Amino acid sequence: MQLLRNAAFALFLGTLAAAPLAGIAYAQSSESARDVVSESRPVEAGIVRVNVMGPVDLKLRVGATPALTLRGERRVLQEIATDREGTTLKIQPRSSFNTKGNIVAELTLPKLEAVRLMGSGDAEISGFSGEQFKLDMMGSGDVRVDAQYQEINAGLKGSGDLKLTAGNSERVELSIFGSGGIVASGKAKAMTAKIMGTGGINARQLVADSTTVSIFGTGDAQVFAGSTVAVSSRGTGDVVVYGKPTQRAVSISGTGNVRFQP
Repeated sequence: MQLLRNAAFALFLGTLAAAPLAGIAYAQSSESARDVVSESRPVEAGIVRVNVMGPVDLKLRVGATPALTLRGERRVLQEIATDREGTTLKIQPRSSFNTKGNIVAELTLPKLEAVRLMGSGDAEISGFSGEQFKLDMMGSGDVRVDAQYQEINAGLKGSGDLKLTAGNSERVELSIFGSGGIVASGKAKAMTAKIMGTGGINARQLVADSTTVSIFGTGDAQVFAGSTVAVSSRGTGDVVVYGKPTQRAVSISGTGNVRFQP
């Protein structure tokens, strides 16, 4: 009996001694999970569209060889999926995971046709050119685009901000649904600006020959028109037109104001 008591006591002491070590191991494991690391993910050839969801900051640049590097806390990276669907690369949290830390995704592609951003992440897109480019923003992120396309279609839904450098284009279409803002520069033969909500478009530095503006709500717009302009305002938003266009068509229903400046 004494022998059994001694064995039990020894086991008890061993358990007490192991407990702090287990706590230390758990703490080290937890700290390791929060380490900021970089991780390369495979990107196959043929990707021309990118969809990003969640708190992911995207840095997208042109390059001959497709490549993707994610940077962030180890525990968060493990829950970020990068999947291909046709010609689209999707970067997003797994369905059962709610990320609380930002991830930086550095992506290189030879060609780009469309980007969709959903969430609070920011984005920088630069160096690309081609026939058509479509940008869809849904969220609160800040986005910068510096690219050269014949046709550009940029739509913003939410409270985000877009700075677009369009180069020399045939057509540029800008639209806002919400409280976001767009600042655009470059040249275009034709430019269209649409606002639904309280957002604002400043395209004074986007030198266009023909410009069309539509406002539904309280949003404001500044645009340039070299020869022709058509403005439709349904609400309280104001429009300022620069460039001295000779052909002017203005339709106002509400308290909005349209002014022409040199």
